[in-house]
Amino acid sequence: MTEDLTTATPESSAGNTTANVQQTKGGSQTTPAIPEGYVPIERLNGALQKIEQLTLSKKTVEDLLAVANTRIGELQAHGKSIETEWSGKVGDAANALKGATDERDALKKENASLKAEQLKVKLIGDLGHYNLLAIADQIPVLDDPAKQKEAIERMAAFANSIAQSREQELTAGTTKVTTQTVPQNASDPTTSAAWSKYIESFPFGTPEREAAFNRWGEWAAKQKPQRA
Repeated sequence: MTEDLTTATPESSAGNTTANVQQTKGGSQTTPAIPEGYVPIERLNGALQKIEQLTLSKKTVEDLLAVANTRIGELQAHGKSIETEWSGKVGDAANALKGATDERDALKKENASLKAEQLKVKLIGDLGHYNLLAIADQIPVLDDPAKQKEAIERMAAFANSIAQSREQELTAGTTKVTTQTVPQNASDPTTSAAWSKYIESFPFGTPEREAAFNRWGEWAAKQKPQRA
């Protein structure tokens, strides 16, 4: 009897093993169990490749973000420089505007005063009291035309009374030393503008206003007419 010394190759051994695994007691075929934690090499390579791509993308985004932050810093610095420059210009413009506004207000006030003076002179002429033009500066300037007429009429009546009294003295051939009929207070105004303000401080038609007006008349009669 001859002995079989043939050596089994790996391929034949693998074939025999596969055949043995596929054979069961009942003759049916089954799938071998997968070890716990086993990851196929294809999935592992794919995951590593994805991680590498994400890492590269993150680096790119970080580089772009750094460039953007640098640009933002430059723009902010430029903005502050412009803001400082314009703040100075705005301040200069505000000062110039205030100066122009103050000048305009002063001119408006002066214009209003001149208009009031013109109205006073016009009313003196309209009322026929031309003799008062020589002392027009002593007549208070009032905004209300009705009150301005009242002041003119009162001044005219006062001037006429003085003129008539003087005429009577001259006709009689006597010289009468006149005294101030209405005593003036030490605190009475000393300018036409101040008198105007003082008279206007009393309600229209009151005894206080009447007394103040009389004192003003006495004061105005003693003032020398101003020449231009």
